[in-house]
Amino acid sequence: MKHFISLTGILLIVNLSIAQTGKFGNTPGDSIECVKNLSLYQEFFKQNNYSDAIEPWRNSIRLCPKYSVSLYINGVKMYKSYIDKEKDTSKKDKLMDTLEMVYDKRIQNFGDEGNVLGKKGVDMMNYRESKTKEAFETLKKSFELQGNKSEPNTLFFLYKSLFALYKEGKATKEEMLEWYPKLSEVTKFNIAKAEKPEIKDSYKTAQENLDALFSPVADSPD
Repeated sequence: MKHFISLTGILLIVNLSIAQTGKFGNTPGDSIECVKNLSLYQEFFKQNNYSDAIEPWRNSIRLCPKYSVSLYINGVKMYKSYIDKEKDTSKKDKLMDTLEMVYDKRIQNFGDEGNVLGKKGVDMMNYRESKTKEAFETLKKSFELQGNKSEPNTLFFLYKSLFALYKEGKATKEEMLEWYPKLSEVTKFNIAKAEKPEIKDSYKTAQENLDALFSPVADSPD
């Protein structure tokens, strides 16, 4: 393969990265294998050839999990594409297990827990209807960590998950009434401070979606 890094190039990268402990693996042997697999995965990924990218990506995660946060961002993208295409429920569940693991490993190696938990919780809501409670707890923790930095999707899906629990009789009207102003306060804070129109609009949309869920709850007699 013309894009494959030569052995000399690999050894040079390994030598140059000695000071970056763990970035390319914990041993010289791991580092060589890491760079080889990174080269393969990145080339296939750029071509949107996920079927060939996934195995060297898995090897990269195993050999050098601290290489780059992009490993996890791209891994999420690949696994979400697999989940979207999969029709078998049991296989989809296994793929979702792996997707959640990718988020967890990203937190383990690169931190940013609140932000990443928000993304994880949104995907749990989108792909796992049977685990609404787990999604709510994940999104709740994200909100507690992020506060005013919470993403629009995190705010909406947090309330959506609570609404789903409310409809199932697993959450109370009081909880719905309690969470609405807390979430609205964050959307309004970000609408007021946003400098980019697209960011302002995304929080406005989140608030409109919160309103749509809140209205029937507020109007209900029980």
